Amino acid sequence: MKLSIIIPVYNSEQTIELVVEDIINHLENKIAYEIILIDDFSLDNSYLILEKLGKTHKNLKIVKLEKNYGQQNAIFAGLNFVTGKYVLTMDDDLQHNIEYYKEMMDQINKGYDLVYGIDTKNNGINYKTLGAKLRDFFFKLAFPKAENNNVSSFRIFKSDLLGDILKTNYHFIYLSGILLRLTPKITYINVHNRKSNNQSNYSFFKLFKLFLKLVFYYSRVFPDQVKPKGEQYKIEKTINI
Repeated sequence: MKLSIIIPVYNSEQTIELVVEDIINHLENKIAYEIILIDDFSLDNSYLILEKLGKTHKNLKIVKLEKNYGQQNAIFAGLNFVTGKYVLTMDDDLQHNIEYYKEMMDQINKGYDLVYGIDTKNNGINYKTLGAKLRDFFFKLAFPKAENNNVSSFRIFKSDLLGDILKTNYHFIYLSGILLRLTPKITYINVHNRKSNNQSNYSFFKLFKLFLKLVFYYSRVFPDQVKPKGEQYKIEKTINI
């Protein structure tokens, strides 16, 4: 078994090295793995840190994008370099704990194609939780046949799905919107995310705009012909690829 871990990186100079070290400490000599780090045109020293990490660890693949395309499009770029049997996506801010991959794989081994790590603890009501509720409400309406409609950026799925995923030509990418179209065999495990020290890049306005884009691109309300296609990302440089 080989696990491909994709991490989109944006302005995370304070955390990304710790994220990579945490993964290596937990997985080294236990399973075969690769870490694919996509720098989404960071404005801090994130890419310099990635360069250093890429020189030290040969199972790290580093991708630098030409401009800022957003988290989802950055993940989509990373999917093109996957060589593992399973794909895990996680954030760059230390919130997600790699130890949960074992529980997620247990669910994959039960026959699921896609497993999410969902933090179900009550964090109170704020713009971010309201945005997440809007998103989840959309997925419940758009994909009623899915066994589970709770989504997050922390997930494992079978790389058998990659061929169909990468056929997506929408300008706006939202990976869960693609995955829920491809399989109803979806479940989740409960996780406890660590507290993030990074400031969120999302305001309520941005989250509401994301909800509207989800409806436009990934619902059946609008015909496919009117959905903008084309440039999803451009790569400036790579390391270890």
